[in-house]
Amino acid sequence: LGGFADGAVLVHWLARSGAATYDYNIMARITKDGGRTWGEPFLVNTDGKKAEHGFVSFAATDKGMGVAWLDGRETKGMSHEGEHSPAGGGAMTLRFAEFLSDGTRARETRLDAKVCDCCQTAMVNTSKGLLAAYRDRSDAELRDISLVRPLAEKVEPREFSKDGWKINACPVNGPALASSGEAVTAVWFTMGGKARVRAAVSRDGGDTFSLPLDVDSAFPLGRVDVAALPSGESLLSWLGRGEGGSAEIKAAFIDPSGGLKPAFKVASTSTARASGFPRLERSGDEVVFAWTEVPPVAEGSTAPPLSRVRTAILSLK
Repeated sequence: LGGFADGAVLVHWLARSGAATYDYNIMARITKDGGRTWGEPFLVNTDGKKAEHGFVSFAATDKGMGVAWLDGRETKGMSHEGEHSPAGGGAMTLRFAEFLSDGTRARETRLDAKVCDCCQTAMVNTSKGLLAAYRDRSDAELRDISLVRPLAEKVEPREFSKDGWKINACPVNGPALASSGEAVTAVWFTMGGKARVRAAVSRDGGDTFSLPLDVDSAFPLGRVDVAALPSGESLLSWLGRGEGGSAEIKAAFIDPSGGLKPAFKVASTSTARASGFPRLERSGDEVVFAWTEVPPVAEGSTAPPLSRVRTAILSLK
């Protein structure tokens, strides 16, 4: 979901396009009256290929809404499982389009020709324009974080995290960004060297960043998020390790200069992939955390447990 400068709102969902497991398109609709009525559904990706399209991020632009996504139009013939080894297809790409609030596609471009196959993307509007973060993929299978300016006159991805994480598979663990004026905070997970959640801050709209800071190096699971706060601080969240192999949703404040405050526990959760990615959003003087609760399977039961969404609220006053 993304909001236009004129108050219109765009929502997206994934829609199956073929018989294969990862054949799906990105669909979207726009409302201009707070959700009372909606425009006709339209395709974000228009390549017409029965392939994977998803992991979408949004950010408002001066004219409309920027949308970035992973686009598999060149991957047909590749295996999505295990090592993602090529079998006649190309690589996953990162693409971008800008839409006006009437649904008009103002522009579209490919941002990166080879990226990690299924890690979340992130995008924010900064004082220097749009900035996107994503997990890249080199020919040597390094899966570190890169940055790119989608609306730059010359689109040039640049290496960012340089963690040296070499893995011949997709970790499904993308970065997060938050911005406010000149300030930008980036947070990400890596296993380059060891498992860590890391963060860095920028004071010039994302042109340069502080040295990476290890937020959690006690075998975290990642699944990060971040929000910019009115105080100038940012609030990070991630999935960390709890007692007895459990997982905890953790959070910590980081100031504009990169100073990290002690982490605190938000809630207990599951390490299972079904527990998803915890999210946080600022709403006025509060921060809302949301996550998926996956109950344990009852003894003797063969039915899958019923998941539900839980929330917690942190007051900033």
